[in-house]
Amino acid sequence: MLNNELKQKNIDFGVSKEIEFMNNIRINYPSIRANNKKDKYASMDCISDDNGIIIEHEHKYRNINHDAYVGLMFNRCKFYNSLEQIKNGIRQFYWWSCKDGIYYFELKDFEKQKHMLIFGENGNFQLGESKKKVIDVKTEYLIKFQPKKLETIIEKEEPKKIRKRKVKKKEIELDNFLIQTKKNTKDKSMFFMSFD
Repeated sequence: MLNNELKQKNIDFGVSKEIEFMNNIRINYPSIRANNKKDKYASMDCISDDNGIIIEHEHKYRNINHDAYVGLMFNRCKFYNSLEQIKNGIRQFYWWSCKDGIYYFELKDFEKQKHMLIFGENGNFQLGESKKKVIDVKTEYLIKFQPKKLETIIEKEEPKKIRKRKVKKKEIELDNFLIQTKKNTKDKSMFFMSFD
């Protein structure tokens, strides 16, 4: 039997995690916002349109490490919606906030990406839900989110590599010759070195 009270708590928790998620990725997607504030069951949770690129974002919170199972799951109904939106030129990102970071997958071309996905059934049995059609994205195809500005700071903080000039064998031979010549020259004031 469906536990409506627990389901409402899960919905409220999910909404709070969605806001936290948007704040976490806003550094890369400044325009990110709820896709439809009036409908918590909107096709995708969030939308962004920075630099004229429209992206829909679906977010899931998981209280596990990203690689605890074979993949991370989302509802299959979202997938069918994404296929239509891709035809309209709207990019489709699936996100998971996990214990070990935020991970994502961009659905671009199902025919080329179907080996990355597992089609099955699952459900939240704690809520008394029946099985739903779902898709898992295999963990090896998940990408860990890296904030853009953080990457820039890390690059700036890295010490510069000192490039060592390679000394050619001929230069060493010339140096040895000049040193020997200097030792053998009685009038050292006449000796000079020039380097090209």
